[in-house]
Amino acid sequence: MIKSIKYIKDIGRFANFSTPSKFPIFSDINLIYSDNGGGKSTLASIFKSLEGNSPRFIMKHARLPSSKSEPQVILELENGKTLKFNHKKGWDLNDLSLAVYDSSFINDNVYSGNAIFKEQRERLFSLLFANEEGKEVFKELEVIDLSLSGVNKKLSECISHLSLSPGKTKSMFLLSDPDDLASIVKNKDQNEILEESKKLLNKKKSLIESIRIKKEKLISIIDDELTLHQASINYYLSKFGTNFKVMKLGSSNFSSDLSKRLKYSIGMNDFEVDIFASNTIQHGLPYFDTLLSDADKRAISLAFFLSKLDASKNIKKTIVVFDDPMSSFDESRRHATKEIIKELKKKTRQIFILSHDAKFLHLMKTDKSLSSAQQYSISKNFDNNTSSISLWNEKVVESSYVARIKLLHSFVSGECNDKLHEVLPAMRIVLEDYLKTRFPTDFNNEIMLGAMLDIINESDENKNYFSMKKHIEELYNLKDFGNAQHHGGEVSNDIEQAKSYVKRTLKFIYS
Repeated sequence: MIKSIKYIKDIGRFANFSTPSKFPIFSDINLIYSDNGGGKSTLASIFKSLEGNSPRFIMKHARLPSSKSEPQVILELENGKTLKFNHKKGWDLNDLSLAVYDSSFINDNVYSGNAIFKEQRERLFSLLFANEEGKEVFKELEVIDLSLSGVNKKLSECISHLSLSPGKTKSMFLLSDPDDLASIVKNKDQNEILEESKKLLNKKKSLIESIRIKKEKLISIIDDELTLHQASINYYLSKFGTNFKVMKLGSSNFSSDLSKRLKYSIGMNDFEVDIFASNTIQHGLPYFDTLLSDADKRAISLAFFLSKLDASKNIKKTIVVFDDPMSSFDESRRHATKEIIKELKKKTRQIFILSHDAKFLHLMKTDKSLSSAQQYSISKNFDNNTSSISLWNEKVVESSYVARIKLLHSFVSGECNDKLHEVLPAMRIVLEDYLKTRFPTDFNNEIMLGAMLDIINESDENKNYFSMKKHIEELYNLKDFGNAQHHGGEVSNDIEQAKSYVKRTLKFIYS
């Protein structure tokens, strides 16, 4: 278990950070907030480097100018132990088990941009296939395959010294029964070479049979393991409420070679789609990019990660790090993510959640079963372009959406009648945030309330937000009242009238 980050030097915005004395140690679950550009990705890379003892994840974040940087990290562990990283030696030897879900996990193992590449399928197979017996069979097959290559090379040397009968070819020689070689050779007195060729052909035949038997065994092991993974992946996809599932999870072309490349298809609306088929794009058929939304791609990536984690024999000792696990998710999938992390907390050693999304972290912290969560934030110092890790400042980190709702409630209760100039714009922004949060794949962060309402007003029943259309008149009224100050219009000083509109705004978002 990691108790604290004692020191970070020359990594990203962390120029020379030291943990203050009496700073609360990390708990079994830790929520870390950061603004954009604050250093969240840098912190995730430190964990990623520790996961695979790979210095490159830290060195690529070396503080500029990198030629003068000497990246260092000191972590405090249980029992007073420390774990150190420096730019020359990398990490100390350690037995920490980490699993990190971040953008590099997705890019390395699942997809990049809008495509899936063979290297990602190979790495994903290696991640999911953890059967020790199967790995041993793989090694045995590789040894046999190497021996077979050696035999074939020696056979080629033998053939080069033999004179074959007219009409006989090298291929015919290699495919012949060892006892029939004499009938293929023109010069019958090359007995020594013939005998050597017979021995080699018999050995080749034996090796090919060994490969066949071991491949059959390995295919059975792979099928059993990946069948379990498929069920686990689809379990998580169902938690996320997707309308698709993974089908035919297996190893690509394994019957013909030693491929360690994962293959799968997508089942949707009673149809199975081969998302790897080379002719799908040419014929205008659905493929990975067109079949799944960004949120769906994120869901399947997270499902792969969670399935791999569940299958780990070392899960009870594993420290899990999530870097914005709910990115692109709507409210329903955010809630599902929270519930999954709650269950994961019971099975793992420690959890870190890094996020730009204060609303999600607030959702996590306010869950009673996560009361042990420690809260931190990454604070930026604009004067010297550095960052530090500090305690969670509720006023700063608290969701602006939540803060504005609290302001509206205070105004309705008469606690801040003098803040009408703040209440009116808060009404408008609360409605904006509500619609963006409820329909994150339909409305981006830049769109304004009026534009959203116009889109809703023109929508048909095929749109996610069509259910809002029945409220459109009320929404326009609330927008117009809240917009008066925003657009420099005449602002009502009638407190009771304003309270009425605020109550209607709260009633809408709660209903």
